[in-house]
Amino acid sequence: MSYHVAAYLVSKQRLEALTKGKSQLAEVWKDVEAHEHTKTFAHNLDEGFADDFKDGCPDTYRALLTLMQGKAQEATEWEYMYGYALQLLCETYGQALTNEGFTELTSVEYLLDLEVFSAKVLNFRVYDDFFAMPPALPLPLSEYPMVGFLPLSRAKSLAKGFAELNLEHPEFGKGLSTLQSWVDHMLTEKKDLITFFY
Repeated sequence: MSYHVAAYLVSKQRLEALTKGKSQLAEVWKDVEAHEHTKTFAHNLDEGFADDFKDGCPDTYRALLTLMQGKAQEATEWEYMYGYALQLLCETYGQALTNEGFTELTSVEYLLDLEVFSAKVLNFRVYDDFFAMPPALPLPLSEYPMVGFLPLSRAKSLAKGFAELNLEHPEFGKGLSTLQSWVDHMLTEKKDLITFFY
């Protein structure tokens, strides 16, 4: 089994505007369909979970509507669809970053090992900082996708930790280099970071 990691530069304010009932779904859906990669992303979600729709799971459009109305946190079923709906918003309004350090991720244990390593040498925890969902995200609790949010205010201290680290580690070097590039992009673009792991 393989796992996927996606990361986006986003504006927290933009995400809040999109998920607190302040935006119109018709306008957002028009933006989704205006770009081939976002249109394909939405189509692939609907195709991938078609069997679940028969049992009451919301399709992408309905999940996005619930998310944008600020009601996704109330969901007690099909929680994963709201995480993917949030990823669709990031695909549409954020900037996708490279995930090359995680393209061959075949075990969750890698992230756990990276967590222990980073806690020892970087004074931060990779999982907590990059992948753990803070309570402020407008989502129900869900095992997958795991969604993380890292505010821009944390980027400078993380960058300092990376600057003092040898990224040639045979096991964790590629993953850490990718994380460092995300933090560098945050500082350059002055944006927050949101991640998805599934």
